[in-house]
Amino acid sequence: MHYTVPRHARAAQSFKQQQSTVRKLRVQVPTILALALTALLSSCVSGLTAGLDADDALRVTVEQRTQGQHFQMVSPAHTDPVELYSQTTRDASTKVAEGAQVKNVIEMLADGGMAEYGKQGAAPKVGPETIMFEVETPSGHFHWGTNPATQLEERKAMVVCFNEFLMEFNRVQAFQSFDAKNGDKLFKKKLPGAPTR
Repeated sequence: MHYTVPRHARAAQSFKQQQSTVRKLRVQVPTILALALTALLSSCVSGLTAGLDADDALRVTVEQRTQGQHFQMVSPAHTDPVELYSQTTRDASTKVAEGAQVKNVIEMLADGGMAEYGKQGAAPKVGPETIMFEVETPSGHFHWGTNPATQLEERKAMVVCFNEFLMEFNRVQAFQSFDAKNGDKLFKKKLPGAPTR
């Protein structure tokens, strides 16, 4: 004997299955959302600009690792300018800027992508990153790096921040004492087309 379930009974059974699935989802959705929120927050930098003050000890360092370039901007509360500039060095990669200027650079980085893409902690010394920022504030260390495999939007944000940083870095006057062997020859060298005495 062949028995057929009436259409309304099948619909009721299907409705009960849907209700059961919805109940399961109600339990799982908050858990899934909580995990997603935790993952999102852990991938973002919190506290980068929280309570930031121009009188704080602040440092911003950027490395363009493929070119071997390293630039650092610090506030006077971080590094004494007299002490830094009185030392003889082989490069002028560190500049002491006004605290407000360093604070503005950190805020620019946060708005430009570091708050979204950066991570807490010091920057790794080695890795695939072609450009790496590291910020030091009283709240701690934060870093943000990109490499050729990084998503295009993040790489674009990094390039904008890198260029903005270099513009600010170049605005800072610094009078560094250099240890350049044979540097005096530079001033004695006759340039092509220069008038003779």
